[in-house]
Amino acid sequence: MLRSMLHAPRRRMQRAGTLAAAACGLALAAGCGGDDTETTTVTTTTQTAQDVVEDCTSKSAPNVTDLSVRNMSCEEADDLAGDVIGSLSRKPFTAAGFDCEILGGSAPDSGTILGAENIRCISGDRAFRFSWGD
Repeated sequence: MLRSMLHAPRRRMQRAGTLAAAACGLALAAGCGGDDTETTTVTTTTQTAQDVVEDCTSKSAPNVTDLSVRNMSCEEADDLAGDVIGSLSRKPFTAAGFDCEILGGSAPDSGTILGAENIRCISGDRAFRFSWGD
């Protein structure tokens, strides 16, 4: 116990020294080192995961076609397609926690929708689309 208490200040000093060295390095890289004739630009990037996009075959084919997904499984999208079909609207709508819209045509022009092309549903970075005909 006594030993850890005695070494604690040294560890804090080491961390402080590391932070000070990093700050000096950034200051020099940013051109704050006395030489006014040259400026260095420091660029940082954050790596982000790429979206995973996949074309799928629906278990409800041939009624559900052109099924594709982004950042979700084909099976999950296929299951959600039934909820979306039950909520179809010619105006943007919400179904199963997704914001959906018919981007293509739908038939008939009025009344209950019996078919639609390119139905797209989005929730955050997850999305799926499909076409449907009864």
